[in-house]
Amino acid sequence: MPEQDLDKSIANRIEELHREQRRLDEHQRKTEERLQRIEGELRQLQAKDDEDLAPARSKTEDIDEMVDDLKRAPKSFSELRGKKLYGIFAISHPSPQVREWVLSEGFYYGTIIDEILALDVPEDFPPRVFGR
Repeated sequence: MPEQDLDKSIANRIEELHREQRRLDEHQRKTEERLQRIEGELRQLQAKDDEDLAPARSKTEDIDEMVDDLKRAPKSFSELRGKKLYGIFAISHPSPQVREWVLSEGFYYGTIIDEILALDVPEDFPPRVFGR
């Protein structure tokens, strides 16, 4: 009889171990699914960051073009000769990086929200003077 009890005990323990293994397998499967979901979300966020940075890069190109235009303006338009020219860069999708870049270039920075322009410059902002 004790041998039968031992066999039952071993069989029960084996069954417990199988249940635990199935539980662990299910937990691992769910964890891997969550990891795949998180990786997908991370890829989406990285793609969005790339999209957000693309306008910032294009804005810096726009600033460079504006600088060139302002430098040429007095030569092209006689009525601007001898006058101070300032640049205002207005943007409808503002970002702190673009704002800092625009201000560092000496341009006034403005945002356009609901078709209203609002300047956003520090009180002690020294604008860059073109022309004259």
